[in-house]
Amino acid sequence: MIEAFERSILRDAKSAVFREYCRRVHGVDRFQYNTLTSAHFELLVDRLDLEPGGSFVDLGCAVGTMTVAVARRTHARGTGIDFAPAVIDLARRDAPSDVDVSFVEGDLNELHLPPASVDAVMAIDALYFASDLDQTIEVLLNALRPGGRLVAFHSAFQGFGGRTADRCPDGTTLAVALRNCGAEIEWTDLSSDDREHWKRAVTVTEALRSQWEAAGERDAWEARHAENAEIVPLVEAGRSARFLYVARRP
Repeated sequence: MIEAFERSILRDAKSAVFREYCRRVHGVDRFQYNTLTSAHFELLVDRLDLEPGGSFVDLGCAVGTMTVAVARRTHARGTGIDFAPAVIDLARRDAPSDVDVSFVEGDLNELHLPPASVDAVMAIDALYFASDLDQTIEVLLNALRPGGRLVAFHSAFQGFGGRTADRCPDGTTLAVALRNCGAEIEWTDLSSDDREHWKRAVTVTEALRSQWEAAGERDAWEARHAENAEIVPLVEAGRSARFLYVARRP
């Protein structure tokens, strides 16, 4: 799994076509594999509520573009964590010198974060991969200083990978785990925006197919096309939902 993830990330990091895909679908190139639009980035920054000199963790940071973007906007110190060594190496090499960020290799299921050590944790479509979500959430909440918050984007699909999912904001796997850990939660429903995202993704994927092929990157187009083919029918059938969660200790 790590090797496949690294291959796709390292390939796309060098791809002008993938960067154009990001610009057209998300409204800005932040090297996104998630569905975070420019407007949702503003929501993220607002909900993190970081002060200059504060600190945050970016869980599942990939090459660190979002870590850098948040640190630059807020003047807070960011630590990106991801499980793929080659991806973390790239994040370190590309990190700008004028932004206070660092990147460390770490497994979502074996996190070691000191208690009360950060002001916020951001998780953009990262928490699906926790083998014990309650345990991971407990570690993240414990890492927050008083008044700190965990901000997470989460999608729920009925039928994705053969799974069923509760699409009510208070009933998703993430919401349940947060309550199990005693967190106070609030959410913003982004489902209608998400449907528009997937419409754009289909249109742009097909529009850029010839460019991907001309660049010798047909496998990159196939990855986007396969993702659309699996998810878009669920979105169109109303079997998906997307939420932004903010969780705090009482």
